Amino acid sequence: MPIAKFRTAYTRGHDTYDDSFSIENANGDFLGECGVGISEVIGATTPRNITAFEVWLFDKNDIRTITKVIMSDHAYFDEALKAKLAPKGEPVLARENETIVLETASLIINAEITEMDYGDNADMPDGSYFEHFTIELSAWAKEGDLAAPQSAGDEEDLLNY
Repeated sequence: MPIAKFRTAYTRGHDTYDDSFSIENANGDFLGECGVGISEVIGATTPRNITAFEVWLFDKNDIRTITKVIMSDHAYFDEALKAKLAPKGEPVLARENETIVLETASLIINAEITEMDYGDNADMPDGSYFEHFTIELSAWAKEGDLAAPQSAGDEEDLLNY
């Protein structure tokens, strides 16, 4: 069982979208934080056209914050845009029902995209910005729960091709 589950949804027009959540164990001890926010926009219109989101995991026992950049079809296959976003984190193509794994020294987040729709605008490339984007974050503690990290590790290996 995950120690915490969070659900966050973006709808176009929420131009300051940035959700973060504290991860605590059953005793209420702070273990870290995770969240989702806007990584990149495309075009100069209002409301903003979000072409990529950042999913991140901070672990109080790890010096690094792990970030993955979830990109629209357009962003993922646009080499210049992908290169621009590369310093922010590992690129991941947005796919509904896809699980993205973030792992630190003592925490694992399984981030599942449960719903996504692209906007439809004749002036913008197809699949370039999100109209709706919903993601569920499940937090797992590594200590004392060997089954969950093992299965998540196998998934991680499958994703690293």
